[in-house]
Amino acid sequence: MANPLSQLDEAGDAVRKVIRAYHGSPYDFDRFDASKIGTGEGAQAYGHGLYFSEAEPVAEWYRRELSGAPEVFVGGEPLPPSRSLSDSPRERAIRLLQKSAIPYYDNPVQAVREAMLDASDQYGGRDVQPIIDSLMRFKSDGVSFGPRPGKTYEVEIAHPESAYLDFDAPMSAQGPGVIKALQNLDAVPELPSSVPWEPTGQHAYKRLVELRLANSRGAARKASELLAMEGVPGIRYLDEYSRGAKAGTHNIVAFPGTEDSIRILRKFGLMAPIAAGATADE
Repeated sequence: MANPLSQLDEAGDAVRKVIRAYHGSPYDFDRFDASKIGTGEGAQAYGHGLYFSEAEPVAEWYRRELSGAPEVFVGGEPLPPSRSLSDSPRERAIRLLQKSAIPYYDNPVQAVREAMLDASDQYGGRDVQPIIDSLMRFKSDGVSFGPRPGKTYEVEIAHPESAYLDFDAPMSAQGPGVIKALQNLDAVPELPSSVPWEPTGQHAYKRLVELRLANSRGAARKASELLAMEGVPGIRYLDEYSRGAKAGTHNIVAFPGTEDSIRILRKFGLMAPIAAGATADE
């Protein structure tokens, strides 16, 4: 039986009609909202839009990095926040433990070990031993962490992969809708015949930003909005783990105006998935 989530493209190959992806955020919300763009990492390095990843570990990394450390308890009592600390050995130990709690939330004992290793790397001689002693006392009294900060969202995006501007693919490999949109916007990149390689989707987006909108404020935002108006829902590009191999999982940039195509399937940490029909903020 044919996959109901697939269709055949012009070449007869199966094409997924939806994309399953993940989004890591320090915020808790029930719908994605393009007006919140920039309240997360804010870099927008691959275009203006809402960022998702086909690889769950990528989204988890962003959740950890953007959310910061969970509350740390020693002997059942919360440690003070780092901004109120001075440079005493105990307070340095607290800062190191709070930092190691971000990647080792599920293993407090390992978090203490990592804090000790960090202490050895950052402090030397007589300065390091009092910090190690403080960390050992924390371990003896019992270290635990409060609720995991931030949320990871599993989402379904109701567009096929071929609808997206592929940053890494040559122009000849872009979907027909993408080519038509770039033509309408006069954004098909051209290179001298002496250049031995074909321009990519990244060149097309850059052309739209720099040539059409170079003197406009918010050029990347306007470029994304123009493409969305032409039926291109966003950009896809190889993530950090796949870029070296030039194949694998992608990150997705969903342009403003396409939020209704993004449905939240679940938030990590909840006991059950969100009811069908809820839409996906930030």
